[in-house]
Parts: sequence; structure tokens; C-alpha cells
Amino acid sequence: MPVKAATSMVQFRMDTNLKEQSEEIFKKLGLTMTSAFTIFAQSVVNHRKIPFEISLPEETPNYATKAAMEEFYDAKMVAEPGAEYLAKRFQR
Repeated sequence: MPVKAATSMVQFRMDTNLKEQSEEIFKKLGLTMTSAFTIFAQSVVNHRKIPFEISLPEETPNYATKAAMEEFYDAKMVAEPGAEYLAKRFQR
């Protein structure tokens, strides 16, 4: 006879609309909320990572963009002010 694993109660709060929408999708997939979250947790354990990409919105500058912005601002701070630079450059 198979040995049944011990189970634990897990409780957390979730937006009511999100819960209802996800339950509707899970039902169409033949899953309960419990089975869906168990699948998620098992995938985390199996792969040792979240099973989908988590990222910041596109409008948030990434590391390379921030580095380029800092380089630009640093260069701007040591460059001569625009009008003075242009006057010197185009003097004859």
C-alpha cells in the first residue's frame, strides 16, 4: 500500500478578483486552487527557480542603460558649458 505524504495547511491573502479569475481558469484546466499551487511549488523544488520569468517593466532602465546614463552625466559635468564650447570651437 502506498505511503501518503504528510500535508500542511498553507494560508495567504490574495486579491478577491485575482482569486476568482484564477479559480475560473484552474477549473477549466481541471485543477483546484490547491492542486495548481502544489504544481507551482513542485516545479520550484524540481528546477530550483521560479517557473516563469520575473522582470521589471520595460521603462525601468537596466544596468547597461544606467551605466551609460551615468557615463553621459559624468562627461557632461567635466565638459565645458555649451555656449562657451561652441564659441571657442568656431572662433577663427
